[in-house]
Amino acid sequence: MARFPMKHDPGMGRCQFADGAMRPVYDDGKSKYVIDDDGYRVYGVWLIPEDEPDLPLIVPADEGMQ
Repeated sequence: MARFPMKHDPGMGRCQFADGAMRPVYDDGKSKYVIDDDGYRVYGVWLIPEDEPDLPLIVPADEGMQ
């Protein structure tokens, strides 16, 4: 049972977690959150914003060091 009374916050999408679970991402008007296994809201940045479609460039530390 959820620890917080659940309002009908609009769902924005889904996010896959490290354990493989797909959880819906909600927006309460202030921030984005998911519901953890214990029924608590976990706030954070769960979806990449649409205006930033490119992922960051990751370069290994040893590359280019010659």
